[in-house]
Amino acid sequence: MHSKFLLAGTHSGSGKTTLTIGILGALLERGIKVQSFKAGPDFIDTGLHGIVTGSLSVNLDLWMMGDDYVKGIFNKYSEGMDAVIIEGVMGLFDGTPSAADLARFLKVPVILIIDAYGMAESIRPVVRGYMEEAMDKGIRISGLIFNRTGGIEHYKRLRESIRDLNIEVFGHLPRNRNFQIPSRHLGLYRAEESPLSEDAIGELKKMVNEFIEIDSLLKKTKVKEYIPSFQSERDKKITVGIARDEAFSFYYRDVLDGLREQGAEIIEFSPLNHEAIPDNLDFIYIGGGYPELYAERLSRNHSMKESIRKWIQDGLPLYAECGGLMYLSRGIYIDNLFYPMTGALPFTVRMMKRPVLGYRYVELINTGIQCRGHEFHYSMIEGGDEGVEKIFRVFSKDGIYLKEEGYLFKKTLSTYIHLHNIDRIIKWLTEGSWTK
Repeated sequence: MHSKFLLAGTHSGSGKTTLTIGILGALLERGIKVQSFKAGPDFIDTGLHGIVTGSLSVNLDLWMMGDDYVKGIFNKYSEGMDAVIIEGVMGLFDGTPSAADLARFLKVPVILIIDAYGMAESIRPVVRGYMEEAMDKGIRISGLIFNRTGGIEHYKRLRESIRDLNIEVFGHLPRNRNFQIPSRHLGLYRAEESPLSEDAIGELKKMVNEFIEIDSLLKKTKVKEYIPSFQSERDKKITVGIARDEAFSFYYRDVLDGLREQGAEIIEFSPLNHEAIPDNLDFIYIGGGYPELYAERLSRNHSMKESIRKWIQDGLPLYAECGGLMYLSRGIYIDNLFYPMTGALPFTVRMMKRPVLGYRYVELINTGIQCRGHEFHYSMIEGGDEGVEKIFRVFSKDGIYLKEEGYLFKKTLSTYIHLHNIDRIIKWLTEGSWTK
C-alpha cells in the first residue's frame, strides 16, 4: 500500500501548482519517496515540480496519449514510490478529458483545493456541489485544502460551515504568507529560468508543514499498488541529438526515457552555447521552448546555425517542433526587430499578442497515418513555403479542418504541433517510410 492522489482545483489559479510543489517538498524532507505527474500536455509545471524533486514529473494526457499508454507510464513511474501526486489541470471538471476523467480512469482519490479568498459560509454550497458532482461521476473526493485564507479564525469559520458534509479538511494556506510563482504573458516562468529561489521553496515547505496535515492526507489516500509490465522496443539502435538549453526545453520525460529504454543514446547540445552539433549523430530533435526570448543570442551563434544548415542540406534526419520550427526559419520578427535564424526553411515567423492553442489531430497526407498532439504558440508564419512539402492535414479536436502544415524538406520535418509519437517520427525519417 502507498499513497496516490490527484490535487485538483475548483478553477485555474486556485493554487494547484503551489500546493503540489509545497507537498512534494514536505514529503521529500521526511524521506518519503515521491513521484509527481501533471494532467494534460503542459510542459511548464513538470519543470517546476522538478525544481523540488530534482527530476521532471511526467505528463498524463488521455486524449493525446491514449488510455493504455497513460496507464502504462503511470504504473511505470509510480513503481517503488511511497507517494504519488498528480497535479490536475484547470478546474476539476473542466475540459474533455478533465482532471476528473483522469482520476476516475486511474482510480485515484482527489484532494480538492478551494480558493477561499473573500468567502465564508458561502463555501458550503461550493463544497456540496463538488461532492455531489464527483459522486455522480464515480470520483472520490477524499478531502479539501483551503487556499488563501485570512488566517486561523477564517479557517475555523470555513470548517464550521461544512461540518455536516462529512468531508475531511487537511488544512489551509493563509494568504498573508502566500507563495507566488512568477509569470509572464507567455505563461509561468520555466524551471530553466530558476523562478523559485531556495529560500522561497523553504518558506513554502515550512507553510505546508505548519498548516497542512500531511500524515492524515497520506493515510486517507492509501491505495493498493499494482504494477503491470510496460515495454516497447526498437529494431535499430540510434544516437539522438537533443537541443536542450534555456531556449529549447519542452520535452516529455516519458518520451525521452522511452527512447533510452529502447537502446537509443541521447546526447544533448545547446544551440545557444555550443559551436556546432555533436559528431556521430543519427537523428536530431529540436523541441519547443521560448527561442524568442533568446533570439539575439541564437542569431549570433553563426557556427551552430551553419552546422544545422549543413546537416539538413546533407539530407540527414531532423525533427523540429514549435520553437524548433522557429529556429529553422529565416528569422523571427519581434515588434520591429528581425533576428536571423538558420534559414533552413523558406519563411519567417512573427511574434503575436494572442496564442494559437488547442488539441490537434494530425493526418499524414496520402498515408492514412494519424497522430494526436497539441498546439500552443505566440507566433505565426509569414512568407512563402517554396521548396518544402506540406505533409500534414491538421484538424481540431472536434474534427474541424484547420490547415495543411508539417513542412518536409529532404529529411527534415518541422511543425508547430507538439506530437507525442516521437519514436514513430524517428522511424519514418530514418527508415524511409515516407511516401515521397
